[in-house]
Amino acid sequence: PKKHLSVMETNFLFCQPLGESHTEIIELFNPVALTLKCTWTGGLNPLPNITGYWRKDGDELENSRVTLQLVNKQYDLTRDEENLGNYSCVFGNEAKVDFILEVPQVGDVRDKPIVSYVGDYAVIFCKIQESKPMPVSWNWYKLNGTDKVSELLADWLLQIHENRNTKLLVNNLREADSGWYYCEAVYAISTAISRVELKVISFWEPLKPFLVILVEVILLVAAILLYERSQSQKTCPAENNGSDESSSMRQRKV
Repeated sequence: PKKHLSVMETNFLFCQPLGESHTEIIELFNPVALTLKCTWTGGLNPLPNITGYWRKDGDELENSRVTLQLVNKQYDLTRDEENLGNYSCVFGNEAKVDFILEVPQVGDVRDKPIVSYVGDYAVIFCKIQESKPMPVSWNWYKLNGTDKVSELLADWLLQIHENRNTKLLVNNLREADSGWYYCEAVYAISTAISRVELKVISFWEPLKPFLVILVEVILLVAAILLYERSQSQKTCPAENNGSDESSSMRQRKV
């Protein structure tokens, strides 16, 4: 199971409830000093001592392995931490607790691109949930390959920030404006990033499939007409030959 928790205090002590594998997602807005604490009862047959250790982003942390004694029918494993990341406390090979320390995520992530036309305009939105604190600031940029493009100060681009919401207004669209646009919600501890794809197409773009079908129909009709014409040309000489033969027969009878 997963559980979300938002932390705004400068100091925070977190205790994991008794249980087996478990995930805690902790959202941080300001730099904090955290004490991560995991508690495990040891299952059906707890041993007098076991080995516990910590991982960060899947890799075991150096010098984190310790021998845990069974005290009051439970094992306790703690760690002081102030950096964001994915942490796991591991009890031997039996149980694990995951801590995900992160900034709030930008909501309403689009799976599909925003599509608009050349010469038109587009509005790209990003927002933070109402229950979350407001970011210190918002930033927009466009990615060109691996480089951030700072052209968002151009005349045809307008950034509008409203507390937990931000939008980017792109006027007089060009095909060159197509690409990935990134918004950043800046907090004191880190920055939450989201991206939206913009596709700028010409007015002829939606008509291309119909134009292709139209061309295919014209070619098919032309092919049929040419075939019928060639067949009619073959039939006419045969009919002329037949009339000539019948005429010569009548002349001989006379």
